[in-house]
Parts: sequence; structure tokens; C-alpha cells
Amino acid sequence: MNDFKTALAAGLSKAHQINLNKEEIDRKLEQISTMLYEGTSETVELLFAENLNHNEAILGNSVQNVYVVLHRDNSKGTKIATIIRDEESGYPVKIESLPYKFLCTNTQDIEIAFSEIVQLNTVANAIFSLCNS
Repeated sequence: MNDFKTALAAGLSKAHQINLNKEEIDRKLEQISTMLYEGTSETVELLFAENLNHNEAILGNSVQNVYVVLHRDNSKGTKIATIIRDEESGYPVKIESLPYKFLCTNTQDIEIAFSEIVQLNTVANAIFSLCNS
């Protein structure tokens, strides 16, 4: 019986860590959106939209398209990336934004990925255009 209890405790501990991973990822994405919002004089933010048709979603992973949008009208925006999360454990997180493909194993990697993405000409131009609309 001790083996079962030990295994159960290990399983519950692992499940707790997975939940913490997912919450940590969500907080970092929200923090990045807030930094974008504050850095654009409260004009532009990130919008995350589920993509259920992506091949990775069909395989059971969580897939979100990421858009930069006007804070006051989120119907105006541009897709800048796709986030693919391991649905079972949270990490790794794949972030794709042509020509980049990032494999993130922690929140620092996620922030570095978005730091690179906002410097892409197409993304910088999309943010600039929204700031001036």
C-alpha cells in the first residue's frame, strides 16, 4: 500500500506542477500584452484567439493565434504569431512568427521570443500603424 500512496502523491505533485506551469505561461503572456499596451501609450495590446483547425490542435495541443490590436477596437489588428502549448504539461511552448520558430522551456524564453518578434519589420509596422490610427 505504501507504493500506491507514494505513486499517488507523486502523481498529484506532478499535476500541481503542470497547473503551475500553465498559470505561469498565462501570466507571462498577459504581462507581455501589458508591456505592449503601456509602451504604445495605451493604444495597442495583444489578442489571443484559439485556433482549433491548426494541425497541432488536432493532435491535442493548445494553439492560439496572436494578434496586435487596437485597445479600443480589437476588430482592427494583425496576426503576429502562433503559440503552440503542450496541453498535458504546459511546456514546451512553441512560438512561430515567420521566419522564426522559438521553442520556449520557461517564461524568460517566452519574453525573449516576443522581444524578437516585435522587432520584425512586419510586426513593427503593424504596431506603428495601429498607434497612428
